[in-house]
Parts: sequence; structure tokens; C-alpha cells
Amino acid sequence: MRRWRTCRRSSTAPWSVASITLRPLRCVKFYYHRATAPPPPRHRHHYHHHHRHCRHAHPHSSIHPDMRGRSESDYGVVLKKHPRESYILQTKVAPLSDPEEFRAKMEASFERLQIDKIDLFAFHGLNNAAQLAMVLKGGCLEVAQELKAQGRIGAIGFSTHAPTPLIVEAIESGVFEYVNLHYHVIGSYTSTGTAADGVADARYNGNLAAIEAAERRGMGIFIISPFDKGGKLFDAAPTPFSEAIAKASSSRLNAMHYAALWLWRRPGIHTISVGARTPTDFDNHIAAAQLLPDADGDGDVSVDALEGQLAPLLDPIDAAVAELQRSAGLEDDGWLATWWHGLPNALDPDADGANLPHLLFLYNCLVGLGLEAYSRDRFRSLQYNEKHAERLGVVSGDHWTPGLPVVHGDMDESAVESAIEARYGPLFPAEYAHKERALRALAFVHSALGRGE
Repeated sequence: MRRWRTCRRSSTAPWSVASITLRPLRCVKFYYHRATAPPPPRHRHHYHHHHRHCRHAHPHSSIHPDMRGRSESDYGVVLKKHPRESYILQTKVAPLSDPEEFRAKMEASFERLQIDKIDLFAFHGLNNAAQLAMVLKGGCLEVAQELKAQGRIGAIGFSTHAPTPLIVEAIESGVFEYVNLHYHVIGSYTSTGTAADGVADARYNGNLAAIEAAERRGMGIFIISPFDKGGKLFDAAPTPFSEAIAKASSSRLNAMHYAALWLWRRPGIHTISVGARTPTDFDNHIAAAQLLPDADGDGDVSVDALEGQLAPLLDPIDAAVAELQRSAGLEDDGWLATWWHGLPNALDPDADGANLPHLLFLYNCLVGLGLEAYSRDRFRSLQYNEKHAERLGVVSGDHWTPGLPVVHGDMDESAVESAIEARYGPLFPAEYAHKERALRALAFVHSALGRGE
């Protein structure tokens, strides 16, 4: 019988943090967004209730408070009330050009958290080549490795919104033990459409290649924001996507159940993140975890048992989602299998600040899955770049969601089409097979999402 162990050891990149075992695959990471002001002490009981709710919600759950900045201070107060072995702690610090300044930031995290050891430390936001170089060549990695040698860090990883090739480069450097990245049932967010072309398989239009690279090295794999950046699936308003899931599962599963189980179906994925405001926000994820096969007590689970449990649940939904896309015309002319082939990503000098892959990903979400609210939210990130381009100081805007739109609310239809052709037309390589359709798709996305803003 084939077996799967979450904590593998590899001669190339040992993943040896025993406490990360998912027992099996039932790990969620919860995190808190930084507020404009720290919550007063009387509100810190919410952190305690989140922690208590997660620890006791399911006997096979591991808890990963994932924190930065002010939330570190707030949670530092609460964590003292819980046994250290009851949670696995991750925090993140962005790399800096000055390694000593980076060291000071690290020490500040320890002070805010009021702890002696960070189980999982991630270099935050390795989104472009310059940020990766700060780690690999600028001295920040040596600082983290020094802290690890002192026993103050358990494992070193990174988080990223980068194009897939840069993520693979970081993984194959061999210095990281885990990765936080986007890989969702609807795509890979900002990485969608950036994978190497030449593969007529729609699954490879984003970070699947990075997932496979991490699996080969035995790295821990954490999935960022599968329910927000992965489709805004917590939204109560029905969408064609959520309705297809409910119908195919006879209303047994909702979109959040499906997204979690779709990820957990892949044995190499260890952790999914959950943004929570109240303890009841965990209920969907706990319900999904309870549909997984039980472990045998040592952190192992049969891959065959996992597949046997999930295939009857997910295969009909997969087929229903594929039919939804097919009925929307996304399979016409091989679009769904090859739309990203040859496109420059937003960090490519030839892209001139445009983010063709992300815009066409939003087209697929909008037309193929009916995710209008999600697509509109994501398009607003590009509009933010445009409004703050001078402050951001880079041609493609913010490195978290790079790219600049070209359509304004006062443009008429013919002006939109002309602007799209002028801005994006020259960026398509001569061998790109879908230029005319892509230009129509770009005009549609800009008109549908960018008007009236």
C-alpha cells in the first residue's frame, strides 16, 4: 500500500519540522490582517477564542497563527495563556537591502510575540528578482540561518505572489524548507498564466509546476488565501460557480468545502490558510476536514484511502465546473488549454508594465465561472496601481499585484477598443495563437470591470 507522510526528509532539502505533520492533511493556518490601530486589550479575548476553537474543533488539527506587525503584539499577550506545544507558530518578515536592519526586524518580532522560538519563519513577499536576490545574495538568508542554528527558528521558508518561473527558481535554490504560494481551484491568482508554455494542460497555467518542484524537494507547501484570492468563496451571494458545486453535490458541499477538499486531494499540500474574523468562520473548513479519511495515529495516511474518499465527492463537481466553462465557450479553439502560451508576465521587460496573464485570468473567472464580485475586486488592485504609480515608482505598479489598466470610466466603447489595441496589441508575440480573441477578452474585462470607477 502506498503511504503518504507529511513530514518527509530529503537529502536535498530536509523538511524536518515534526510538528507540521497534518495528521493527515487537516491543517488550516489562520491569520489576521493588520488594522489601522491595534485592538484594545478588552478585544484580545477574540484571539483566545479563535485559538481555543481551533484546538478543540477537530482532534487532528494543527494551529498556525500567522502574524505580522501589530497582530504579533496582540497575539503575544494571548499565547502566554496556552501551552507552547499546543500551537505551531509562523511569522513573516520581508527581506531588506541591509541585513542588519533585517536582523533588527526579526528581533522585534520575537519581542512582540514574547516567545523564544518561531517554528516557521517565512521571508515575506519574494515577488520579483530583486527581492529574491536580497535573500540569496544580500545577507538576509545568513541572518535567518544564524537564528536557526541558535534554535530560535525551526524552519525557513518564503511567501510569494511571483510569476511561476521565479517561484520555481527560489524553490530550486535548495535553501528553503517550505513555501507559501497561491494555488487554487480557480487558478493561481497573480501567478496564473505565467507558467512555462508548450503544455496543452490547463492545470499547468499557474503554480502547479512550483508545487511539483517543492514536492520533489520534500518541502512543506502552504496555500495562501484559497477562499479569498481563490475566488471570494466566503461571499454569501450565489454565483454560477457556487451553484454548479451545490447542484453536482446534491447540496452536500458548498464552494468553500470544494476548494478545501480540492487542495487536500493533492498529498503534497500540507496547509491551507484561513482568514477568520469570528470563531464560527472556521466551521466550513472543519466540516470539510471531517470528510477526509482518518489517520492511523502516526501522521501517515494511505494515498489510496485519501483518493478513495475524495474521488466520489469531487469528480462530479470537477465535471460540472468543466461543463460550466465549456458552455461559456472557454474550450473553443483550445483557449482553456493554451491561452497563456507565450504571454509575457508583468515583470518581463517586454510587458511594459502590462499584466496580460492576470487580465485574461480575470476574463476566465468572469465568463467561465461567473465570479463577478471577485473579478471586480482583483481589477481594483490594478486600478490602485494606476492611481499610485508615481509613489510606487515602478512601471508595473505594486509588486503584489503588478499591472496597470488602460480604461477609465468616461471612455465609450470604441475608445475602449482602441485603447486596448494600442496598449496590448504590440505585446503579443507573433506566434501567439489567440491574439484576436485575447484582445476581445481584454476589452470585455476592462469594460465590465473598469467602467464607472
